[in-house]
Amino acid sequence: MEEKREWHSIAEQLYSRIPCKKNNSKSHNGREKEGWQSRRKRGIDELMSLPNIQTGDIVDQLVTYLLSDHKEEFLAAMEDKQLLPKKMDVHDVSATLGHAKIGVTQWEKIVQALKVFMDVKTVCVSMHTLRALGADHGEITTGTYDYISPKEKKKTKDPVKEVIRFWHKDVAKEYVRNIEAIINGENIDPKDIEDAKHCSGGDHATKENKGSHRFLGKSALRIKDGREFDRVYGLGDVACRKDSAEILWNTILPAMVKGMDEIAKGKLIFKQVTDENGKASWKVELVPATIKLVPCSLAV
Repeated sequence: MEEKREWHSIAEQLYSRIPCKKNNSKSHNGREKEGWQSRRKRGIDELMSLPNIQTGDIVDQLVTYLLSDHKEEFLAAMEDKQLLPKKMDVHDVSATLGHAKIGVTQWEKIVQALKVFMDVKTVCVSMHTLRALGADHGEITTGTYDYISPKEKKKTKDPVKEVIRFWHKDVAKEYVRNIEAIINGENIDPKDIEDAKHCSGGDHATKENKGSHRFLGKSALRIKDGREFDRVYGLGDVACRKDSAEILWNTILPAMVKGMDEIAKGKLIFKQVTDENGKASWKVELVPATIKLVPCSLAV
């Protein structure tokens, strides 16, 4: 411990020898003073060539010092130079899941393997955050939209664009998937169902200066004895500082409206199926309300 404190003190003293930024003003004799970047480079060169100290020791102690006293800035600089892996956000993960056609549960196992074999502490956002995608979901659509604010549109030259990232799922398919999960998970006979409902909506929230419009869905069943069951899940997400009608209509809203319209104009069909082991379960489909029932099927 004493040795660690001693080395930390030495590193702090060495780093203090590196010149700080100053104005590039001219000296009294008219010659340009040495620029602050040149002075800093010279200071670092002198530090790295100190006698009786191994270069590796200096590097190690400088890194220790930076992690101890300037951790946030140091790690950000390492990420900018692509020397540290970037933590995947929810949009990166959703794009990966959609491309690989896997669910969050499978992704969690992949993350655990990456942490072990690559010896990294963080791969992506927390699994709690990813649960907003749903435990096992269908296809995820991802994309970007270049948004120009009304203020920027007034500029005659080079308006600033905000790149909006988003993902969304099929509303109708997620409704069906979750109704199916409820009846099979709770051993509900479709003949006992009073009604099935879907509701969805979204709102914008800001956390740590990062905004996001999150769209959620809810599948609910009420059976004839009065009991109710429901499941809540994520349907879409738009990463933006502030949402607007323009942003939503150019990202997730068309898909949300289309899916809700399909649910409103459809009806659920329940079919009993048996797997290779002889275990029976219910398969749920959403069909147009005008379709005629197939024999041995139930509709809600």
